Amino acid sequence: ALAPYLPSADPVLYDLTPRSDAQIGGEAATRLTLLLLRHARDDDLWDTLCANRPLFEALITERGLGVASAVLRYVLEMGRRGPSDEARMVIRETMGEAADDDLLRYGDQLRQEGAAHARRLLFISLRAGPYAALPDWAWDRLNEAALDDLERWLVEAPDAESLRDLLA
Repeated sequence: ALAPYLPSADPVLYDLTPRSDAQIGGEAATRLTLLLLRHARDDDLWDTLCANRPLFEALITERGLGVASAVLRYVLEMGRRGPSDEARMVIRETMGEAADDDLLRYGDQLRQEGAAHARRLLFISLRAGPYAALPDWAWDRLNEAALDDLERWLVEAPDAESLRDLLA
């Protein structure tokens, strides 16, 4: 008796690969999202955004700056490069200078997090020989370290007397 009131979801699979960009339809937000998904592995996802500026402008008009910001964060996270000068111009002209500043701050944060993670991994691999199992205190120190400390430790690691001396 309650069956009509229970939520149900039937997944819809939409294969984007055999379709050209022109064959992908829908309202601005849907179409732009699908195009960005389709090109997510391209070298420069910002090119896709710039090539579809009218869709991006329509998305802002229809859905607002919050949704547009989410799209930009997706492009920044999935893209292999930062925004080109053309992309930054599109962002400034469609969303304002504040959005461009926010995007750059977010991009800097992502780059710093990625660099810190890469340096931690490199540090661990450098120290894997004599310190195969890092103690908890060393993990804690690595996880809270600033980028400058990580860089210094990478340089000093080969000549350090002990792990404790290095991380002091």
